[in-house]
Amino acid sequence: LMDGGAPVALCSPTEGALAATESLYRRWHGQADGRLRYAWLPRYPLTCSPALLEGVGGLMRRYPEATLHTHLAEQTGEWEAIAR
Repeated sequence: LMDGGAPVALCSPTEGALAATESLYRRWHGQADGRLRYAWLPRYPLTCSPALLEGVGGLMRRYPEATLHTHLAEQTGEWEAIAR
């Protein structure tokens, strides 16, 4: 999931992305006799708007059995950019 800060072709409009990922969760989480588990994946802070991150937070509250994974400040340059 990312809605900005990257090439346009790689970004999705916030509301559409949240609706699509929720639909995928409903379709796949728990399938294959419970072996399939869904994860919310906001890319990292510089490519996610506050609205997208808040939306993912809402999904986590609604579906706490899912996993959250992101790339958060993996190198010093990212830390500095995020702090700005």
